[in-house]
Amino acid sequence: MSGEPKPEHLIEAVLLVSSGPISPPDLSSATGLTKSALEGAIEILTQRYTPETSGIVLRNVAGGYQLATNPNCSGAVERFREEARPAPLSNAAHEVLACALYLGPLTRGAISRVRGVNSDAVVRNLLERALLAEIGTDHEAPGSPALLGDGRVPGGDGKLLSGRLPAPGLPGKPRRALPRARTPVIGGHPPGGHRRNPVVRLQAFLARAGAALSRRKAEAPILAGRVRVNGETATLGATVTPEDEVSLDGIPVHLPDTLVYLALNKPAGFLTTMKDERDRATVADLMPDVAGLVPAGRLDRDTTGLLVLTNDGDLAHRITHPSSQVEKQYHLTLKNPVPDDAIAALAAGPTLEDGKMHPPQVSSLSHTARTTTLDLIIHEGRNRIIRRACVAVGLRMVALQRIRVGPIFLGDLPEGEYRTLTPKELESLR
Repeated sequence: MSGEPKPEHLIEAVLLVSSGPISPPDLSSATGLTKSALEGAIEILTQRYTPETSGIVLRNVAGGYQLATNPNCSGAVERFREEARPAPLSNAAHEVLACALYLGPLTRGAISRVRGVNSDAVVRNLLERALLAEIGTDHEAPGSPALLGDGRVPGGDGKLLSGRLPAPGLPGKPRRALPRARTPVIGGHPPGGHRRNPVVRLQAFLARAGAALSRRKAEAPILAGRVRVNGETATLGATVTPEDEVSLDGIPVHLPDTLVYLALNKPAGFLTTMKDERDRATVADLMPDVAGLVPAGRLDRDTTGLLVLTNDGDLAHRITHPSSQVEKQYHLTLKNPVPDDAIAALAAGPTLEDGKMHPPQVSSLSHTARTTTLDLIIHEGRNRIIRRACVAVGLRMVALQRIRVGPIFLGDLPEGEYRTLTPKELESLR
């Protein structure tokens, strides 16, 4: 190929290296194509990548585009994954594992910032080889990216390596061995009770204390050497307890003395974050000024209903972590027609671009002339999973409302208002 690449080639190249769907605005920004040129290129690729003509298909997922394996070829792909002998790990792979296991859990973006280079391709390879796993979600970061960790590093004899992986050098710092990060204590304490000196990552400590807007925002002052723990300059990934003396720019930082547990009826049009860099409306606009207050989970901008917010990091972790299996119940309004086989496919758990959905519980099915409503109970917290599941089975969403989180019900709480959780609700959550 000589001269300037064709628009479809630019789009194809970007989609090939992406680990997830890319929206048209992001594709336009990456390629420099106009809206009309982008649409023309997508049309060409749609015709090029069809199940009848290619082993790769172009999929429209949640308003974005992604190249994926032709479902008709999935058997061969799975056999290859099972039978293919994995290649030795590269230095880059060892660095990514060191970031995720010893500084983590971290998002892809955080790993790339620590290493100083884009690490998406390496992370994707490690996920495919089951050396990394998605163990949670960073609900405070834009898009709620997955948190990576809990991988297993096989040695030449198939056993786990007994030594420590080399830790990546931070900018301007020599490489050094890092001790394995201590696991945070997961568990709550009653309102007004005593803390149990939980061990937490320094980024989380700063965010809960209100010294940073989020764990991600807390990374910058740590890397700049502005944070000290017990008089020593802190490093990214350090762990602390409430008994440690933490300071930012010489000013002491303390966790809040009073724990707050609130339930909000989120209206449409509000982002589930405490601050938006583009000054869009967020749930923080509806809440009291409480240091360290964060949403325990998230609802996308158009979804309404129950959102729990707290400055108790342990409880927020319990609500959001997949291992807790906290039920979330949603009320769906769908546009007719709603075929029975589509409802059956939804109840079976459709296969999405990031894996199969665990079969949800479907109940309270009701029909009107124009719409169908139903309730859906899930345990997962993947980004926009219900909306994506409906798209996958051919259902058209009109409205989505969360009506329950574990033992907490939305009830008749007015839209845009919040209330304090009851002692019984808190006890049931734990």
